[in-house]
Amino acid sequence: MSVLSAAAVSPGAHTASYAATFSSAQLQPVRMPPVRQRPPNRVRLALCQMRVTADKRANLATAARDIAAAADGGATLVVLPECFNCPYDTSRVRGYAEELPRVGTSGTVRHGSATLAAIQVAARRSGVTVVAGSIPELTPLDGCLYNTSMVVGPSGELLAKHRKMHLCDVDVPGGVQLRESTTFTPGHQVTTFPMPTGEAVTPPTASPDVTSGVGAITSGAQGRPVSTPLRVGVGICYDVRFPELSALMARQSGAGLLVFPAALNKALGPAHWELLLRARAVDNQVYLAVCSPACGGADDPDEKRYPSWGHSMIVSPWGEVLKSAQFEAEIVHAEIDGSLLDSVRTALPISKQRRDDVYRTEVVPRPS
Repeated sequence: MSVLSAAAVSPGAHTASYAATFSSAQLQPVRMPPVRQRPPNRVRLALCQMRVTADKRANLATAARDIAAAADGGATLVVLPECFNCPYDTSRVRGYAEELPRVGTSGTVRHGSATLAAIQVAARRSGVTVVAGSIPELTPLDGCLYNTSMVVGPSGELLAKHRKMHLCDVDVPGGVQLRESTTFTPGHQVTTFPMPTGEAVTPPTASPDVTSGVGAITSGAQGRPVSTPLRVGVGICYDVRFPELSALMARQSGAGLLVFPAALNKALGPAHWELLLRARAVDNQVYLAVCSPACGGADDPDEKRYPSWGHSMIVSPWGEVLKSAQFEAEIVHAEIDGSLLDSVRTALPISKQRRDDVYRTEVVPRPS
């Protein structure tokens, strides 16, 4: 039998040790390091696992109700599922497609997207930031269709857009066959944004200092502690299978929370869902959240065509599942605590131990 010990430093003049014992019969897990006692930078997150139907108006009404209910539960950041305004069916999504305005469009500017307008109204009424799952986005000049997530601030401003980067082309024998690339065009941008603080909104840009965008405490003009806004990274469903994207959002852009609207199915969900989410959270020492649609009823033709897995989930930077839905429609909440991010990264300082002289993960410049 061998013993592996790890130590984490907590506030004050003491060190707490945590031991795990490996044997053929038993593995005792190492406990999460204690949160440092200082003013935390907290965000209350809500995932709306909503039922999606073929009726766009009904879907938008459900999304608006869920956003209001999440806000009533104290949420400041609300997430909707992938393809929340239409069924996940590549043969029909073009009929639900909408043109979207540019990032930075305020909540008072008229535009052609009924879905974005509904989310802007809901966000303003509840005073929350919404990661609006995804919708089919049509670009009129070239006719391309993107699977696009929209981030709307509490004032209704369109803070960011993420176009699904990795398209799901899979063929699982006896399971599921998908060819998203026959319908959608892949996106090319790594997307992060800072949580709005009520001040001037910082545009979504990459930050070279990983420690500066995760709710860190910095010194203000008078030397007083000032909490920096939590930076949030956005991907869509299949994007989570590619660790490089999560690494870029966390390490290069400084995100402390990664959010993936998704529409996972029952063929792959039981095998890979929780495993992938916990792995990405631990790899990058971030919170990770995935929001899925609820399962339809037994008589729902869309459920028969694409059986939803549900199981929207929030995972801590220590790899713990904080909250998980099941199959039915529900809203799950959890606190995103910047001080826990710092504690985990102090206990396991892998960002300082990474061998950038041997390997790197970088964004490839694209022609302008």
